[in-house]
Amino acid sequence: MIRIRSSTPTSGLVPLCITDLYQENTYDAVSQKLEQLGEDDPDRSDRWRNLISLNYAYSNPNHPFHDPTGSSADGSFKKFPSTDGYAFPIPDKGGVLDGVTAPGDVLDDLRDAICGAFTPLTELPLVYDLIKGPSYFPVPKSQNIRNDQGTLLDPNDPAFDIAPMAKRTGNGNEIQFTDFSLDGTGNNIFFYLGREIGNRGRMGEPSRIAGPVQLINTRPPDAPAVKKMYVEELNLLDGTGPAVNFEINAYPVQKVGRVNIYRATDAADALSVRMMRLVKTVDLTLTNQAGNLRFNSV
Repeated sequence: MIRIRSSTPTSGLVPLCITDLYQENTYDAVSQKLEQLGEDDPDRSDRWRNLISLNYAYSNPNHPFHDPTGSSADGSFKKFPSTDGYAFPIPDKGGVLDGVTAPGDVLDDLRDAICGAFTPLTELPLVYDLIKGPSYFPVPKSQNIRNDQGTLLDPNDPAFDIAPMAKRTGNGNEIQFTDFSLDGTGNNIFFYLGREIGNRGRMGEPSRIAGPVQLINTRPPDAPAVKKMYVEELNLLDGTGPAVNFEINAYPVQKVGRVNIYRATDAADALSVRMMRLVKTVDLTLTNQAGNLRFNSV
């Protein structure tokens, strides 16, 4: 659940965000570098917070990203870690984002580019007076302001619901918005902000950007891809075999830590692992498996 102070919550994906800042070749280089750093990069969140903060004065001791080493110049994106770390390159999308001018010198254009990457989370803006109170539990359903004939519903009609995913918290004008659109099957990073809309339809200034937010990836690993398989005959002199040896592609990104090997003697049983016999469990960490994964089934 994300608490915001605006009636128009929006979110943005990281790839979309940097697409609005960089040309294609620079975007590819940034994406490749972030992939090399991996999901376990301890500076990952700080690197993104620094980019969206729009405050790059690191010589100020009161700055949240104050850099006493001076390794990151004021006006630039900060290097994480300070020594021999990585910093996002200067934006080169075009116009004043020319790949030469420091981000701190084009803050207005940089702000517009970042905020332009956000997309609305609701089809209709939320009207504060029509958002339910603190006792309400947000639910994942669509907004409804019309009946089956397309006629606008009265706000007092039980079928009227302009904010099923939000509620007022009771803390001043604060509202709590729940983003039910996330399914947890990817490794995207999300940011959130809010903007108010006046009664004349004019958008207010964006709020402070919250994030990055990353969900636990619940997507199952890809099916193993067998690269090679061969039969090893019994060798009484060496004391090896009989066995079936095979190699499968590694899982460098999905971080699979263990592989179970099942066997069946009937083709019908091989349709499901529930009908097969578990013959071996290989711990990839203990066996120091990297690159091509090699197993044998005795």
